[in-house]
Amino acid sequence: MTTMTDQNPDVIDLSAHMDIPPVHNASATWLDATAHPPKKMGLSMILLLCWVLVGLCLSAMVTAPLPLPHWFSRLFSSIAVFPDSATLTYSFQVPIVLWLSAVFGRRYACIAVALYLALGLAGLPVFANGGGWTYVFEPGIGYLAGLLFCPMLMSNTINQGFRNSRNLASVLLVFVPMAVLTGVLTIHILGVVGLIVQWSFGLMPLETCRQWIVQLTLLPVFYDFAFGYLLVSLTRVFRTLFWLAFY
Repeated sequence: MTTMTDQNPDVIDLSAHMDIPPVHNASATWLDATAHPPKKMGLSMILLLCWVLVGLCLSAMVTAPLPLPHWFSRLFSSIAVFPDSATLTYSFQVPIVLWLSAVFGRRYACIAVALYLALGLAGLPVFANGGGWTYVFEPGIGYLAGLLFCPMLMSNTINQGFRNSRNLASVLLVFVPMAVLTGVLTIHILGVVGLIVQWSFGLMPLETCRQWIVQLTLLPVFYDFAFGYLLVSLTRVFRTLFWLAFY
């Protein structure tokens, strides 16, 4: 079968020379774009990170009373004495860092957390009990170090889930819990290690060390996971907003 170009050599086949863009699937494009954090470091991204840094500073100072289950104190009564109050004064700093690590990725999250730690150690009262270089001797210094290592360890897990799985159920039931658990364990393990190091150097007695472990880890860890899971599960929603702004 001959074509028109075969019959008339003077007719040029333009289809071979035209740069016709392929037809994209909108859903696939959205999934691909939100599978990774924003890559551009423009002025808008810098301003956004500044607002995130402000929120990170406020997260250590803003607290909320949350109920403390009665079975919890009975379960861990052999470790230390629990407070008589049935409520926990909870800080949302850990869930905010988990959200930051998931949405912005390892690079930008580490930048924001490093700036936050630098501001606090420089003397600005952005930590829970103030600021200054002497804060390295405070009981919570190990937890602050964990905030910096959290994005390094959990970001790859959540990004891998978004890249390799387009099934929302598998992301929410497998990759998001794994990422949140990785981040929460990183922060609290380093925090407990910091307390043990301070006790070993004689900076606090053993009973005080136990009480700090109860107050800073055993009491809030379940809330950290619950609120962290809620925020990290909305990663694609927040990335979509950034995608619309930057792409």
